[in-house]
Amino acid sequence: MNNSNTKQTMPAWAIGILSAIVWGGGQWLNRQYLKGFLFFLIGAGSITAELITGHYNDMSAGFRLRENGGFFLKGIWGLVTLGTQPRKMGMSGLTPGDHSIVLMANGIIALFVILVLLFFYVWNIRDAVIVRRRMNESGTQQSSLQDMKKLWESMYAYIVLSPAAVLLNNPAVKFKKLWRSIYILPWAVPAMISALVFKSMFNGQFGPISQFLLDTGLTDERIYWFTDPNHTYLARILALLINLWLGFPYFMALIGGTLTTVSDSYYEAARMDGATSGQTFWKITFPIVYKATAPLLMLSFVSNFNNFGVIYFLTEGGPANPDYNFAGNTDLLITWLYKLTLDNRLYNMGAVMSIIVFLIVASFSLINLRKSKSLEEI
Repeated sequence: MNNSNTKQTMPAWAIGILSAIVWGGGQWLNRQYLKGFLFFLIGAGSITAELITGHYNDMSAGFRLRENGGFFLKGIWGLVTLGTQPRKMGMSGLTPGDHSIVLMANGIIALFVILVLLFFYVWNIRDAVIVRRRMNESGTQQSSLQDMKKLWESMYAYIVLSPAAVLLNNPAVKFKKLWRSIYILPWAVPAMISALVFKSMFNGQFGPISQFLLDTGLTDERIYWFTDPNHTYLARILALLINLWLGFPYFMALIGGTLTTVSDSYYEAARMDGATSGQTFWKITFPIVYKATAPLLMLSFVSNFNNFGVIYFLTEGGPANPDYNFAGNTDLLITWLYKLTLDNRLYNMGAVMSIIVFLIVASFSLINLRKSKSLEEI
């Protein structure tokens, strides 16, 4: 009995120090074993990643960041120094050396991961202190599952914020201007520049993404995201995701503007009738937003048939496909027409195909606009 009382009255600061030394140690003494195990995995995983990606077993000449450092240490070293060994042209080509662009990209990724780990580290300490303080004051104890359920309820709007611009209008979401600023970034940068940046990041030869996967041991060789003829789905998936990123600001502004016109009296009446948040969304928010934005959403979808810039500057239609006539695996009709006319001078075929494309796009637009009842008079 005395041991139990001793554990419950242990100072909160002592629990925090334990979590600062060993990730999850404070949670373990708070008898929240699941949370303690998860925090321990994050801390141990970061140390393991550094050891695996480094060369700590060979330090006969002393420890040097360039030769022995792993993902985190060598990444920060590369970001600070941008390399110390230049590449020189020899008889057989460029000699091995440091590539400043690769080092900078890897360093930025390492710095970002460190900041995320620092967030979890502080959370691990703060959580242990708060839980212990609550136990000392009230004498009650919550399990890990109860705490996680409470966290989910309080952070739900933030957790699902990325796939829904709608939740930016949720009263539970704080720092709305910050989230809007982040999501508006693709409009601040020209689409061509964004496409070229993504193309450099996913470059199979020197891109930081392939280098990171190689350094961490997740892949045995570099991944040629946009040019691998045996895995063409990689280029298609990346093109879709990047285009989604570039188009997000438009839909955020469109739907956000529509939501501002919805009267609060609808939601107050629904709450008085006992409606849940899910029922409120599907019976009030969704129908109003759909009715107002369906025509523009349909036209935006159709406009992607002619989305020349993203595909051309990102993949140039590649990887090549010998089964297609002058077209690659990621070519759109518009990029294919560009190749037919300017690259191959098949103006007659290009003219015919442009008319066919117009008929397809016009028919599709008309059908969807009629189906959404957008052409009806109010």
